[in-house]
Amino acid sequence: MRLFGEGGLASGSVTLLVVFGVQAGIFVVLFPFLQTVLGWSALRATLALMPMALLMMLASVLAPQVAARIGSRSTMASGFSGSSTSSVVRVSATRCSA
Repeated sequence: MRLFGEGGLASGSVTLLVVFGVQAGIFVVLFPFLQTVLGWSALRATLALMPMALLMMLASVLAPQVAARIGSRSTMASGFSGSSTSSVVRVSATRCSA
């Protein structure tokens, strides 16, 4: 527990917990929404969210290299802003197709 006495580790851990909690909540709500409200099949709903999953996998591979170049704070900030932007685009696209 002494590790969490360091401000950077504690705040980073809490931030990641919040981000992953929000992403899990999005998936829990979004799949039933796509299937029930929009009438999509399970396969179509899964394929619609596949680009996001693939980009997240790619980002997780590239993040250490980017962090070494520009720093961990800038990397985390750009990741959060990219994730937020993609969420807004996804919501806008879903509203347009409804």
